[in-house]
Amino acid sequence: MNAFVVGSLFLLHSADALATTLAPGFHVACYSPHRHHAGAATPSPSSMPRRSASDTKLAAIRSATFGMGCFWAPSESLLKREGVLETTAGYTGVKDSKGPPTYDSVCYGRDWVEGVRLSFDDSVVSYEELLEDFFENNKSVSGSRQYGSFIFPTDGGQEAVARKWLEAGIESRRKNNDNLEIRYTKIEKPTKFFKAEEYHQNYWPKLRVRIAVGVSLLAVSSGLGKVVPEYESQLETCTSALFLVGVVLTFLERKLDKTVVEM
Repeated sequence: MNAFVVGSLFLLHSADALATTLAPGFHVACYSPHRHHAGAATPSPSSMPRRSASDTKLAAIRSATFGMGCFWAPSESLLKREGVLETTAGYTGVKDSKGPPTYDSVCYGRDWVEGVRLSFDDSVVSYEELLEDFFENNKSVSGSRQYGSFIFPTDGGQEAVARKWLEAGIESRRKNNDNLEIRYTKIEKPTKFFKAEEYHQNYWPKLRVRIAVGVSLLAVSSGLGKVVPEYESQLETCTSALFLVGVVLTFLERKLDKTVVEM
């Protein structure tokens, strides 16, 4: 039983590609409001209505940055909002930083914030709607800067919207579904944002697949290979070896991946 529990916690590095396949929401799709369904006839230029420049609204891709507690869950949950194109887990909140931090320096320091930067189409979703998602999906920890609740407006327009939204929430003593009080949220000037190490990106989709693969390998190595008696020994040996390889690669991934880049 202990081996089964431990095995379910270890992640298989080789499952990354499958995780990406099973989590298509983490791919940035090109947004086109005039996309045709498959098989539909494409109208000729002469048959399409003419539009003046004033009638044409160009979709603007903008960014927003929030601190919402540990960045693993928010980077996934914010993608569920239509109009959000991409999320990135990273580190921010330090003025005049001299270089990128490491995960260890973030965890053992008191300056950095685990943040989520997202790209969104403001013709589909507004910044105020994203503030609502920010608060409802907020998993911040009171008294912690690393896991604190922060809004980092990217410009004066976002700051004005954020301050009005926050003041209204404080006045109404608003709380989210986890009983987090909105008054603990702070608005700070934007600082450099550093994309966190790759193993932090798309964390939960990769984790789910790794656990599923790890548990399956353990199950076969523990005796399920008997369903194919002539290959029982080979199956148990191969699955045990693959599981151990996955454990080693996961360990190495965390130890060797130190790539933190400014966005």
